[in-house]
Amino acid sequence: MIREELKSVREELVNVKDDLVSVTKSVQSNVKKEVRSYADAIKSGQQEVIEAATAPVMVKNVCQTINVEKLERERRKKNVVISQVPEASPSLSGEQRKAHDIDYICSDKLGVKPNEIVNCFRAGRVRHHENGNVLPRPLVVVMKSVESSNYWHNDGKGFHQGIHWVNEDLCKGDRDAKFFLRQERRKRQKLQQQIHLQQNQQQKGGDQLQQAR
Repeated sequence: MIREELKSVREELVNVKDDLVSVTKSVQSNVKKEVRSYADAIKSGQQEVIEAATAPVMVKNVCQTINVEKLERERRKKNVVISQVPEASPSLSGEQRKAHDIDYICSDKLGVKPNEIVNCFRAGRVRHHENGNVLPRPLVVVMKSVESSNYWHNDGKGFHQGIHWVNEDLCKGDRDAKFFLRQERRKRQKLQQQIHLQQNQQQKGGDQLQQAR
């Protein structure tokens, strides 16, 4: 009798143990889900905060870039850039080199009038050719009026005389845009040439075939 009761108690204890294990696993699973959900919520909230804080900063940066380029464009309106103007001797003073450059562009090489010029300066660092000679840096000339600068750079098309080119003084954004347009124009021209060549070859082949008949 006692043995049967003990056996029954043991069986109940085993069942209780199994129930405890099952409940423990269930609780652990629920805790993990809740923790994960909380972590996801925190992460999502942080992301929203970051995005909300980043958007105005991005807009502000874009506006600042646009304003800077606009100011640069306005500042450069009266400027022209002349290429291949020989550099003066480095032994001369800054004023003497400037006088040399003004005398050169006002000579019959280009014919700029002295009363059109406000100032001039070289752009970029000094570079040397393989033979040791100094490569002429672009000469930026500040004209008295926008009309005068437009005349000399031919309304942005560029003016060519002898070895010299006179172009407008562009900010980086405008230079990049013009470079992109030139590249695209060259690609289209190359494609048109290839199409034209193929058409000529096909026409030539057709003529030869007709003559053979």
